[in-house]
Amino acid sequence: MRKTLDTTGFHKNVVEQANKISVKEFRALLDTYTTAVDKFGGYISSIAETEARKIASINGSKRVEAFCGFRSYVKSITRHPNAEMEKLAAEVWKIVKDYVGASNADRDKLTAMIDLTIANVSELIAEETYAAIYGGSDLEQWFTLLFSAEKEYLAAVKSCVEERRIREQETNNRIRNECTEAFYLLLNFAKYMAATKNDSDCGEFVREVELMADTRRSLYKSRDKSRAEKRAVTENSGQAANASTENTTTGETLTSVGQNNAA
Repeated sequence: MRKTLDTTGFHKNVVEQANKISVKEFRALLDTYTTAVDKFGGYISSIAETEARKIASINGSKRVEAFCGFRSYVKSITRHPNAEMEKLAAEVWKIVKDYVGASNADRDKLTAMIDLTIANVSELIAEETYAAIYGGSDLEQWFTLLFSAEKEYLAAVKSCVEERRIREQETNNRIRNECTEAFYLLLNFAKYMAATKNDSDCGEFVREVELMADTRRSLYKSRDKSRAEKRAVTENSGQAANASTENTTTGETLTSVGQNNAA
């Protein structure tokens, strides 16, 4: 049930069901539980919001300006007095010309644009044809600026992820445990009232909670099974591809041997 108790949606549904019960002792436990649920849900939201603000701030900073500036500069030198630079610029422009609207792209799309640009341009300028004209040029400065901005962005993202991991481990675990403890106190009291006092409302509450838990467990099992099947398909496809390659290689080797023997 641990996975079920990690979701605020489940706890909120439990609170909704529990509000139908008026037993004084139960209401006191419900107040404690509701406070724990609100704290748990609020903390999870605050983590997501904090990370989103940091990512948005980074996403709106230097790397966007660097990419847009690089792209604009490349376009401007596609007509250049130096024929070799003009040729290089034309090749680079082919790489970036379709990347319009970078300033409005979401962070993942922009990352893909920039990473592909860096990879393809790096491969291009490594060619002997362009190495001399590229070295020491303004194009090199713009590309270096773009490379540095992307590197700093990825480092900042990694820092955000690490910070979130630490906060989840230290603080979120404690808050989750408080919520879980309050849940079981409430549920066990309802079970006690249903069993010893024949309280029908508490009995109905216990049945509803167990039904919600069973439903979520079935959902998780279905998802896990689906993921396992997808992994199996992927692994089988990979094995089939490897077997095909091995068979092809073996066939080529046998053919070669046969040809040599015939000779």
